[in-house]
Amino acid sequence: MKMHYTLKFNPRVIQDLEDEDDLDKVVSHSDDFANVYLVDLPCVEGIEANIPNRELAIGGPPVPFPSSNASCDAIPNTMMLSRGFVSRCADSEYTPLESIRFREAILGSGHTFKNAEEFRNAIYQMSLGGRLREINPGTIAEYTSDEGHFMQLFIAHAFSIQGFIKGCRPILAIDSCHLSGPYKGALLSAIAYDADDGMFPLALGVVSSENYEDWYWFLEKLKGVLDGKEVVIISDRHQGILRSVSELFGIGNHAYCYRHVKENFSSFLNKQNIRGKKGKEDALLLLDSIAYARLEIDYNEAFEKLVRFNDNLGKWVVDNNPEHWAMSKFPKKRWDKMTSNIAESFNAWLRDERHQTIYTLLLMHMDKLVAMLDTHMRGTEKWKSVVGPKTEENLMSNIMRSDPISVLPYLGGTFKVFTGEVYLVVDINQRTCTCMTWQMSGLPCSHVCAVIRTLRHDVYDYIDPCFHVSAQHLIYSGQFQPLPTHNMPKVCEDGSLQDCAGNFFSTLQPPHVKRPPGRPRQRRIESQFTHKRAIHCSRCNGIGHNRFKCNNPLP
Repeated sequence: MKMHYTLKFNPRVIQDLEDEDDLDKVVSHSDDFANVYLVDLPCVEGIEANIPNRELAIGGPPVPFPSSNASCDAIPNTMMLSRGFVSRCADSEYTPLESIRFREAILGSGHTFKNAEEFRNAIYQMSLGGRLREINPGTIAEYTSDEGHFMQLFIAHAFSIQGFIKGCRPILAIDSCHLSGPYKGALLSAIAYDADDGMFPLALGVVSSENYEDWYWFLEKLKGVLDGKEVVIISDRHQGILRSVSELFGIGNHAYCYRHVKENFSSFLNKQNIRGKKGKEDALLLLDSIAYARLEIDYNEAFEKLVRFNDNLGKWVVDNNPEHWAMSKFPKKRWDKMTSNIAESFNAWLRDERHQTIYTLLLMHMDKLVAMLDTHMRGTEKWKSVVGPKTEENLMSNIMRSDPISVLPYLGGTFKVFTGEVYLVVDINQRTCTCMTWQMSGLPCSHVCAVIRTLRHDVYDYIDPCFHVSAQHLIYSGQFQPLPTHNMPKVCEDGSLQDCAGNFFSTLQPPHVKRPPGRPRQRRIESQFTHKRAIHCSRCNGIGHNRFKCNNPLP
């Protein structure tokens, strides 16, 4: 049964949009309400919905108007809409909003909104950056538009900027993930490490897709917040990232994520004539030896073994720029960070928020970010020493491995260390070791720990200051104020937006949305090296099948 309603509409409710309640009065929306058309005809509100017969109970509760069944069929004698606007509505699943007041401000380009929440987001986005900068001075919030439509957004909160500059190590992991909300696009991120290798988000961006132009714009803004601090960028080998990082940060500061390199190597390995699972595992172990070798001599030895194993694999290593992912070849200090896993963790951390609209995503991200930062701050109070639990675990491991190492003091603060196989030299004053671990990671290796034990010194005095609790306090020493929304801008008579202070904002339309070809992917493409839980059979206690597929005889 199809019914049409024409209700009286009080125009006074759209005079002032002081808060969200006022906006809800203009456009009521929920799963139980009909879609609303604001029309040119004064004091008229047209509602049209398909109502199931079973809901038309006499004497029962008020009949709901399910928005999922709303129709966009125009009624000319009631709505007085233009032919172009009617055709756009008929071909769209969106519910149009139209009025003299809102036509130029919101529908200037013909875009329509699905519900009042998206309509509110379009208004709020125009002043979001300014309010973030106002509430938290030092915050960088910038966006770009094209012909009035939203294009790019970059946000780096003042708390994150100050924390990174004051105490974080100069290394960042960048990555992107898809947004599955109504406007699609991609979410770009730059993630740092705190004093105990905790995730410390520095900046995020919302762009149309992962391409060179968007990556260059995002990284250009990111470079601007670093205050001239030189950093090492870790990422995958997306062509847009390769080009933009080399142009903005220098090719010598770009480290490739070894996990992605290893997956590419594994794909190439499958095309080679290598028999058996054992052969593939041996080739991957040889690649690990090449990547994690700290000395040039160890790198060459591992590389020669790989060439003897398969000459094509050796050529693959040479052709894929080992100077960007092999430890011994990389020219800068990368603090033993070989992958961009922390950026991947950030993407998974925002898995639910990525389904929201842009404005909702930003607000939810702020709340979630503050909760995580507060957890890290409170966790610092539980540190049992001057370093965090993760750093303490690595340090204790090095101390345990230093027991069988013998030390012979030399002059000038140098020591001859014998591991049982080779002799190494430790310079306690210059803080160097022949194995290069101390220089690369900032933590004393087992050879240095043996020397420190001989000197009866405190091992914590030889740890890089970026791991100390004092650095952690500096990272989390800022303030982060919440973002109030009670006094957001309102739509004026001329279609512009004005806040309570009299500041005007240009109109902004939502981004253009293009539906990608094919069926939307529901599950991400898993890594080849993801460890899956083994299936156990409860009938025979075997591995690799369950009891329903078990063919083994019972004992």
